[in-house]
Amino acid sequence: MGKALLVAASGTALASGDENNLFGYGSDTTAEANAQANCTEDATFSNLRASVLSGGSGTNTFKFRDAGADGNQVIAIVGASSLEDAVNTDVLSAGDLFNIAYTDTGSNSNICWIVGNVAFSSGHGSFHGCAAYSGAVHDVASDTRFIMLGGVLQVDAIAVEDNTKWKVRGYDSFEALQVRVTANARSNNSIFRNGIDADFGSGSITFATTETGLKTVTGLGDAITDGQTVNASITLDTGIEDLAVAFVLATFKSSSNKSETFASQSAGLVREASSTAHYTQIGGRLPGTITTFTEANARIKVGFAAVVSNLRCYLSANTYTANATLKLYQNGVAVITTTITAFGGAGWYENATDTITIDDDDELSFEFDEGTSGSITIHSAGITFSPVAGTGDGALASDGVGAMTAAGSSLASAAFLLTGSGTMTMTGAALVQAAMISQGEAIANLEGSAVAPGALQSTGEAAMVMEGASAAEAAGAFTMEGTSTVEWVGQSEATAAIAISGNNEMTMSGAALVQAEMLSQGEATANLEGAALAEGAFQMTGEGIMIMEGASAAQAAGAFAMEGSSTVEWIGQSEATAAMLSEGVGDASFVGEAGGAPEPEPAPSPVPEVGGGGAYGRPSYLKARRRKRLKQEDEELIAIIQQAAPYLMRARRTLH
Repeated sequence: MGKALLVAASGTALASGDENNLFGYGSDTTAEANAQANCTEDATFSNLRASVLSGGSGTNTFKFRDAGADGNQVIAIVGASSLEDAVNTDVLSAGDLFNIAYTDTGSNSNICWIVGNVAFSSGHGSFHGCAAYSGAVHDVASDTRFIMLGGVLQVDAIAVEDNTKWKVRGYDSFEALQVRVTANARSNNSIFRNGIDADFGSGSITFATTETGLKTVTGLGDAITDGQTVNASITLDTGIEDLAVAFVLATFKSSSNKSETFASQSAGLVREASSTAHYTQIGGRLPGTITTFTEANARIKVGFAAVVSNLRCYLSANTYTANATLKLYQNGVAVITTTITAFGGAGWYENATDTITIDDDDELSFEFDEGTSGSITIHSAGITFSPVAGTGDGALASDGVGAMTAAGSSLASAAFLLTGSGTMTMTGAALVQAAMISQGEAIANLEGSAVAPGALQSTGEAAMVMEGASAAEAAGAFTMEGTSTVEWVGQSEATAAIAISGNNEMTMSGAALVQAEMLSQGEATANLEGAALAEGAFQMTGEGIMIMEGASAAQAAGAFAMEGSSTVEWIGQSEATAAMLSEGVGDASFVGEAGGAPEPEPAPSPVPEVGGGGAYGRPSYLKARRRKRLKQEDEELIAIIQQAAPYLMRARRTLH
């Protein structure tokens, strides 16, 4: 649904023809297959961007690759600079393979990072993994070693599990695990597993003797609770034959639309105490030395609006004699600080209190500073992204295939605009205080107690769903154009005009109340299901259809007008307390117990034609009375036949 961040960073120079991906990593490869990962979810990749730190004297081209073919995203950076493809996207199905291809026309490039965004089609989540695309050899006999799901895939993995763990604050499900083996001389099985809080998860991948390639296990659904850690492991049997692994990649999901990013180095990055600040990027591989980046070099554009929280790091050693700091920078300014306590030793250091809100074009980086004397060994540093609360004083816009989600009590105090095929979901008590416009093929879902006291407008092929057992209220004009669809589920109330034109369809399910006029034009359809009450004028023109259905009362307290070939059906106990006018070939049907206040006798028709309705035919209330009388006669006839049936049967037996 919403976007997440993918970051790759490497300590090796890129040469023309190298292949890599959007996670890790320690080394590149010229064999594309070695860098191809499985997109385990239907997903959209966007905003491919990269930064060349040095070298790259010619044109440096990065291309998104989909199943061995060029995708839509491409950037061509000239010299040492950065660039983004902010236009193109690549839409992949679950199981499709993806990677990044690099070429240049000059010297090799040393990169700061390669970055992209990913949005799952179902649910919210991201990919996290470590890589050495040229292959990291594992050959430790009869042992289980541990793998961090970020940064460099280390040779022989890591013996100390704590150094490979990432503390999760955003995800609540470990969904999939995949491993690519490029060479296998082992004489027995090699087993990879996902890990949660120092225990094995349900995911297990086995490479038998000499077996290579990409293996994936999906649909794990292993639960993760706030504060638990995640990683992976490899278990080798007897023998010291080589197993070359290109990458280990995991898929995570969050039911609360959260995601995470962290920069890591499972082998550890040492920083000596210093009054000189040092900077790193917020994802991918931590640099080989702490002095590699300036703050400007380390900055990464996130690509989506979010609330950023839980700035944290894991240190396997801390001998600082004075407090030091890990800081999050936003556009070059420090905004959150985590204190690294003097003599704190190994452990997690986290600021669980402070948050900031970022826009989609904000850039973030990390800074380590201070310490007086001693050193720390850094294994990971990262943050959590949460959705921005659905409260705003100005317009919120979702363009193209973008998605906007407001969970919980959601308030929009100004305009909402969805264009293209954007999606907006407001879950919980959802309030729109001013105009909401849904254009193109956009979808807007208001779930829970949904109140819209301003205008709601749905144009093109847009769909809008207002759902909840409490009130769904449109206190201003509600307009539908094109082939839009609106569904109001639960107790639905419209306190002002509703206009439906074109091929639109509106359904109000549950106790449906329209307190003012409803206008249905063209081939529009309006369904009011449940206890349906209309206290103002209803007007239908063209070939409109309206159904008012429910065992309780369907009441039109004002004028009801039908023109053209419109059709109205009132099902259940139906009551019209004011005039009903039917013109053209319109038809109004009362099914069930129908009643209403008598209408004043109309003036004689100027042209007393037979049939028809309205000004040149029988008034609609006379048609209703005639139908009622005919129905009564039919019922009487049926009763007579039922009473006579026994006598007819006796007479028939006597004759035979």
